[in-house]
Amino acid sequence: FWAQPLPSPSADGTRISFNSNRSGSVQQYILWTPSNP
Repeated sequence: FWAQPLPSPSADGTRISFNSNRSGSVQQYILWTPSNP
């Protein structure tokens, strides 16, 4: 998995966006979470 410093959950709570800096470029990863435990 990636090492993200700050996870940012969306307003509806179904998406968690991660900003990661790899190879000098900033990439955005989004984790889809349809159901929260």
